[in-house]
Amino acid sequence: MFVGFKAGELEVGKNYIVDKVTNNINEAQEPTTWYLVRIPIRQPEKKYGSINGFKSIKFVRLYMTEFEQPAVVRMAKFQLVGSQWRESLESPYLPGFGEIEEPKDIPVNISVVNIEENGSGGPDDVPYNLPPGISRDQDNTSNVARRLNEQSLQLCVDDLPNGTKKSIYKVDDLDMVNFERLKMFIHAHSRTAQDDELQAFIRLGQDDGQNYYQIAVPLKMTPFGISPEDREGIWPEQNWIDIALDEIQTVKRNRDLQFGDSVAFSFSQQVRQYTVTIKGRPNLQNVRNLSMGVINPESPDGLTHDVCVWFDELRVTGLATSRGWAATARMGLKLADFAVINSSLRYSTVGFGGIQQRISETQRSDILNYDITSTFNLDKFFPEDWGLKIPMYMSFNGQKDTPLFDPFDQDIRLEAALAAIDDPEERELYERVAIARRTQRSINFINVQKTKTDPDAKSRIYDIENFAFSYSFSESEANNDQMAAFINRQYRGSIAYNYASQYQGWSPFEESEKMRSPWMKLIKDFNFNPVPKNINVRYELDRKFTKRQYWTEDFQLDPSLVNIEKFFFFNRTHGVRWDLSNNLSLDFRSTANAIIDEPEGEITTDAQKQVIWDNIKNFGRMKRYEQTATLNYTVPLDKIPLVDWVSADLRYTTGYNFLAAARDQIDQYGNTLNNRNDQNVSGRLDFVKLYNKSKALQKINTPSSRSRSRSRSRNRDQEEEDEKSGGNAGNSILRFLMMIRSANFSYNVSQQTQLAGYIRTPQILGMDVDFESPGWGFVFGSQDPTIRYRAANNGWLTQDTTLTTPFRQMRTEDLNFRITIEPANDLQITLDARKRTQDNFEEIFRYNPNNDQSENSGFRSLTPVRTGSYEISWLSIATSFEKSTDDYYSPAYEEFVANREIIQDRLNFNNESTISYDTNAQDVLIPAFLAAYSGENARDTRLGRLPKFPIPSWTVSYNGLSKLKLFKKSFRSISITHGYSSSININNYSSSLLYKENLELVNRFGNYGLAAPFDQNGNPIDPTDPNGILVPLYTISQVIIKESFNPLIGINLRTKNRASIRVEYKKKEILD
Repeated sequence: MFVGFKAGELEVGKNYIVDKVTNNINEAQEPTTWYLVRIPIRQPEKKYGSINGFKSIKFVRLYMTEFEQPAVVRMAKFQLVGSQWRESLESPYLPGFGEIEEPKDIPVNISVVNIEENGSGGPDDVPYNLPPGISRDQDNTSNVARRLNEQSLQLCVDDLPNGTKKSIYKVDDLDMVNFERLKMFIHAHSRTAQDDELQAFIRLGQDDGQNYYQIAVPLKMTPFGISPEDREGIWPEQNWIDIALDEIQTVKRNRDLQFGDSVAFSFSQQVRQYTVTIKGRPNLQNVRNLSMGVINPESPDGLTHDVCVWFDELRVTGLATSRGWAATARMGLKLADFAVINSSLRYSTVGFGGIQQRISETQRSDILNYDITSTFNLDKFFPEDWGLKIPMYMSFNGQKDTPLFDPFDQDIRLEAALAAIDDPEERELYERVAIARRTQRSINFINVQKTKTDPDAKSRIYDIENFAFSYSFSESEANNDQMAAFINRQYRGSIAYNYASQYQGWSPFEESEKMRSPWMKLIKDFNFNPVPKNINVRYELDRKFTKRQYWTEDFQLDPSLVNIEKFFFFNRTHGVRWDLSNNLSLDFRSTANAIIDEPEGEITTDAQKQVIWDNIKNFGRMKRYEQTATLNYTVPLDKIPLVDWVSADLRYTTGYNFLAAARDQIDQYGNTLNNRNDQNVSGRLDFVKLYNKSKALQKINTPSSRSRSRSRSRNRDQEEEDEKSGGNAGNSILRFLMMIRSANFSYNVSQQTQLAGYIRTPQILGMDVDFESPGWGFVFGSQDPTIRYRAANNGWLTQDTTLTTPFRQMRTEDLNFRITIEPANDLQITLDARKRTQDNFEEIFRYNPNNDQSENSGFRSLTPVRTGSYEISWLSIATSFEKSTDDYYSPAYEEFVANREIIQDRLNFNNESTISYDTNAQDVLIPAFLAAYSGENARDTRLGRLPKFPIPSWTVSYNGLSKLKLFKKSFRSISITHGYSSSININNYSSSLLYKENLELVNRFGNYGLAAPFDQNGNPIDPTDPNGILVPLYTISQVIIKESFNPLIGINLRTKNRASIRVEYKKKEILD
């Protein structure tokens, strides 16, 4: 942008100059003229370079050019200014039925004028002053007494054509409905227009041009050169806007009475000197768009005009408040032990609210709430010795909401809207639509059952007391200005059976005199329980019905505007807990979720009802079925004296899941089956218990309290004598030999299979109606990968050729063991080893009509992929403390580089193929890397496979220093710790795309062989063919060695005054 300083260019209205002020502070000097330059940065005259937008402006530069001699330019303020007001993009032409013209670009300037910068005036200017009755506010943030600079919004328009308008707007969110009047001061001055030739307007609406109120007032022009003290002349009262909001709303009501729902065109009416225009459905409760501008009405002279308009103090005055109140009544009634009835009533009126709420937040409707709840013990009608329990719960509540304002015209009172309707029937209908109502009723019977009246009676599997019945019904009805009717009904009924056996099982040898020997304990404690410990069954019907009837535009009922949602579920759960013996237990759980399909729409005919009953009798359409079975076995080693120091637990858990597809997609995509099995073996070897079988060793492990007290009372001479005798030395040696105190181990295997495209439905225990599919093995956790071929051959799978859900199998294997070693009483060493393998296999298995029908019934395996991860504890301490030199020389890395050639030679020697390995081949790099950082000789390291057996990490803790006299007086405890762990991690591996066979999970990842030869097209070739490449079965992108000393050395101190001190040195390293 350019601002010219040449003669004739420094004029207001040109060259971005919007104002000028001339001061004569010193009469001896020439007057000083200040120019107000306001440059619109969003309208640049020229753009240089690739700049785009104003989001990243780093520099603002000002250049002075074309000066022939030195000049002094003073800048009082050099700043960026902005406004919330924006120029409206609405068409400038006034509404009418004339010819639509092309939009014109009318120049407009949006700025502010204030008393400090624009208050001096002049013969060719209009000075700024405050409107009559307005005074400047005191600046409370300043330490000196001063007033704020009062200002007004200025809108200047050049060459405003005849029959056009120009406006500015801002987005807001105002609620004016609680106020009485709208006021604003307006000033105008022009060199071309006379009084009443132009109009100023303000617009209140929801948008920029479709829904608004507009108030326009003819403008009286203020003459140039007016005295700054003439506030009434600067702000003529005839220009002020001072109109009641009720007058604006009256115009809307008059429009509606004359034209009804025809609101697309603007409607104008004269209210005193104001022209009030309404368009659409504006709402004073929600004013989101404020617009102000100037209008050049159509006139015979057709002249254009220049004008500047000031807007100041837009405000609403006079609160239209109403005093609201609220009342609450409650009543409680108790009828002995038969019934309890509670009721409440609450009524609140318009204007009610908390003292902390603003006027706009208070209640705008009369609300009536009522609520009745009751509980009845219907079993009181029957003899007590029957043992019946029949609790019944009933409730009824509702609400009536009568709004103050018409919900369709939210700034028009409802009573006024009703009064404008002459037809009594239409008035009654409109009132029913406007008033919102809601009612809710319910009745419940929960756990209706017969209880045992004899507490000593035995529980039998056929007892009626094992049954419990429940039923509940709830209904909600509502209507408002949007919905003619909302109905929600919910029915729920259930039958539950729960049997808990008190039988402890059959123990044939428990009382036998011949079985008293500890060696006969295994046989003596044998027991068998033929009766399940717990059986529970629950059948539940759950139906939900929702109907929504919407109003038409003329508040009529249209069947096409009815929306109905229905859900009918038949849920069944079964559970059995069976302690077959003291060591063997079985737990079975199953859940079936079925859908009762209903005819569309409301159920009104007997035929429709019969369809529902037929579906209930068939137990519905299975949507989801899940079952789990867990078998726990505690090996009775504790009953054999020779091995009672060993404990072991076995667990086998199976899971089966059926998930149905959408009803109309079962034949196309089929259902999905999932199964899993978890196998767990855990045990503990308590070597202390083994040692204690010897009384001599037990005495060393657990010295008696008397011996300990006697040892404390010995004097120093006696201790020296004992040491010379050698007794303590022998005990110490035996204690050292018993250093292994315990060992714990666990082995877990978790496996899953997913079979997609299954078109049959489970009925009993996950099997279909013929007890053929998918097979007892799959239902109870079998992971046989050939299940997909068997399902295809038996016709259990869909023949859709677009199925993309894969056949998937997963296997996770965890091995952990821990050994605790105590060479001395205060020295403890813990060894931990772990191994974790996670394998995944998936492929697209679907029908291919071009496939050989004799092989798997035309089904084909596509894109088989094997992925997974691997982690095993390891030992890399041999290279832990190697240091790199200043030139980044690392002995371990150089060893790794050298190992590659050794491994390469060994692989080529053992390779059946004539193709040689490259030094950067995966089968070369991994053994060379592991050998280098473990300190192992590359000529002896394992080729091709990762380590199979974990090497333990360790932690060491010593707590004996606090017993020394040197530390005993000052410290409660002193602990020295050390820890080391290392592991090999493969976060992700995947099979090569060239391999199609041997990818199932039955082939373990740790057993994979060396690379095989392929040609350039990815086809396997003969090992003797020299033209090819060696491709490994699995692609391992990264092998990570994680090593940490946690800590290398650590000292934990606790003083006598309970202060804790902890010092540790840790070291961590990650190699990949």
